[in-house]
Amino acid sequence: MIGKKPTHKCPSCQCRVHEDAFHDEDRLIEGLPGETLLRWDLAKSVTEATGDIRQARKRMDEVLDLKGNVFSQGVASCCIGCATWQKSFNLGPRLSLSLVLASMFFAYVPWGFPSFLALLGRGGVVLKIASGSLAVAFATSGLLIQLRALGRANAFMSKYQTTIPSFQPFVQTSRCFPTMTAAYDNILFSTMWDPLM
Repeated sequence: MIGKKPTHKCPSCQCRVHEDAFHDEDRLIEGLPGETLLRWDLAKSVTEATGDIRQARKRMDEVLDLKGNVFSQGVASCCIGCATWQKSFNLGPRLSLSLVLASMFFAYVPWGFPSFLALLGRGGVVLKIASGSLAVAFATSGLLIQLRALGRANAFMSKYQTTIPSFQPFVQTSRCFPTMTAAYDNILFSTMWDPLM
């Protein structure tokens, strides 16, 4: 036991992971709009399970503790595999979808209300320009969030490809310069409030 680093149990996948592979809770999860529970599917399976009530209650508390925030892309404490999965394939696409829907609304305004905009005169022209600009901005933001999610997933698979050979990143990074690739990934896909891994 001397010299062994502690392990943590992931509330999402129930795996025991090394301290280095455990993702501590991100900032900007609670108290902001966009806070959501991430594992409703596990919560449903716990309610359907029969057996020890105390064990089911403990498991339900663990499952409901895994929260995330759609806007900040932050997740509660879990293993880094589950954190990467939730950020890249749950929270990111949900935010991207809401941005694309907002973009479609602003793109629809000039097309859907031409007679109303004509009544406003110059104000209608300004409203058309503002609406078109917002449509492009929201659509671009949605695309960039999806690219960031794919980049984060690719960086995760590249980093752990040696320990889990079944991981095949979709963009092969340079094996000759791993530190440069890691720095490149950190610059593109990491923020102060949401580090890469």
